Amino acid sequence: MLAYIALALLSCSLVSASDWRPFTKANVVEISDIKNNVHSVRMPCNGGWFKLYYNTGHFEIFANNKGNLFCKNAGKKNWYGGERYDFSFAKQHCVNGFVQFDVVKTSKDFSVYVSGNRIYKKDFGSYSGDCLQSINRITSHVYDSRALTF
Repeated sequence: MLAYIALALLSCSLVSASDWRPFTKANVVEISDIKNNVHSVRMPCNGGWFKLYYNTGHFEIFANNKGNLFCKNAGKKNWYGGERYDFSFAKQHCVNGFVQFDVVKTSKDFSVYVSGNRIYKKDFGSYSGDCLQSINRITSHVYDSRALTF
């Protein structure tokens, strides 16, 4: 699975070809020294299963319509020492063979957008553990052999 990532964007509509970092199951991408908490991931229209590991937890998309956010040290800490928040969404519109997920994380919430429409939002509070912190590292992980981009 080939995937791409774009980071430190003020507007995800400004992504140029040089902003994308390809990744696959065999070619892991790690990005550190992140200037802000905005990034995008492209997944091929035929689907895929990827996870982006952060210093604060992870974000995962699988089965073309499901995902989760994991926050280290959050909630009851009953899932790998933190809390996992599952979500589902309607099948998304493909553009040029890809679905692009735009991720915006603040100290107050974590949101995922596709084509300008928010498909998921998690508000943070005192129970949110490490998700209250800034993302300063992203590491890609692919679980199947279809292409991805972030």
